[in-house]
Amino acid sequence: MSAPSSLVPPYEAERLQSLRHYNFLSTPPDDVFYALVALAAQVFGQPTSFVALVDANEVLFPVRHGANCMPSVPRDQALCSSAILAPGVVAYENLAAAALTGADAPAIGAAVARGNGFYAAAPLRMPDGYHIGVLCLMGPQPRTFSQTEAEALEALANVFSVALSVRHLCLETPELGPEEWAVICGRLRTGLAALSRHVLELLPPHGAVVPTPAAVLELLQQGLRKLHLGLQE
Repeated sequence: MSAPSSLVPPYEAERLQSLRHYNFLSTPPDDVFYALVALAAQVFGQPTSFVALVDANEVLFPVRHGANCMPSVPRDQALCSSAILAPGVVAYENLAAAALTGADAPAIGAAVARGNGFYAAAPLRMPDGYHIGVLCLMGPQPRTFSQTEAEALEALANVFSVALSVRHLCLETPELGPEEWAVICGRLRTGLAALSRHVLELLPPHGAVVPTPAAVLELLQQGLRKLHLGLQE
């Protein structure tokens, strides 16, 4: 089933070409991508986080945390389909209270039917400028989501996007190859593990804190800036 026209941007052909170019669905994702998604859930105290890639007619979920299996869904059944159209972070603080009108109506209904009360997504903006998908948070309870929190989620998505583009560059460049990507993964893995430990030290041992404490967000942003710079070297 083809996607509703309201969910298809005028640059859809170029966006799909970008999705194919980075070829993220052809092999199992590296563990560093799972670590980034898990860090998002940890920071914002949500049980589920994932990356959604928006294809021509369906949305796929290649990297997940807190959900063992997430089968692909038609494009009009996923909030991620409209989230890629936004220039920045999209958040539904209370899904049940969201107006079930327009292009989002089936997707909001599907999310509520699955027991979700909160959704936030930051675009995976590739170097060519196209959004091939989103990094998402979902949880059963409504919650507020501040501008500072949105900026932190966007920073996580940006590191994911840069890592994905560096992965493609290494695997498609004979002079670099899988060996160089393995070295980069090692550095990224070490940095993410250290950042996760530091975040845990600032969070309470039980229960989520809403909003996420400012000290945690500041620490996260500092760590992500270092990871971002390291990937660009």
